[in-house]
Amino acid sequence: MTMTKSNLCSKPSPRSLSGGDFVAVKTSFEIESKWIDLLSKLYEKPVIPVGTLFPAAGDDGGEAWNGAAMAIKEWLDKQSVDSVLYVALGTEATLSEEELTELAHGLEDSGLPFLWILRDPPESARTAREIVPEGFEEMVKGRGMVYAEYYHCQR
Repeated sequence: MTMTKSNLCSKPSPRSLSGGDFVAVKTSFEIESKWIDLLSKLYEKPVIPVGTLFPAAGDDGGEAWNGAAMAIKEWLDKQSVDSVLYVALGTEATLSEEELTELAHGLEDSGLPFLWILRDPPESARTAREIVPEGFEEMVKGRGMVYAEYYHCQR
């Protein structure tokens, strides 16, 4: 669904929220406090941000994911506290090849340490790793980490 002013600001059907005492959303207050406040007013219930929901280790993420998770943790442990920009769009936002390339250039130009979790663009014959500018990972080595073997959550 495309977010527009009309569907963002419309109340959900009374039946969809009538039985609950609160609404839980997959975000954090630090990132989207204004939207959480707006949703609370629209729903007329407390909105509780539950943060990012990661699968538990061994939740069929496979050895590749668990190995990558350890490598990511080790890399993060070497960074200063509160210094890493986390970029993971998941399945909720899809970037074109041009936008993915622009994001890569922005991360490179920012000079900030970052962790970028990539997934293959659904409309492209190329993988995300093939779209990222040639030599990008080498240019940001040590300062940035790219994980392109996207973990597909089990539902």
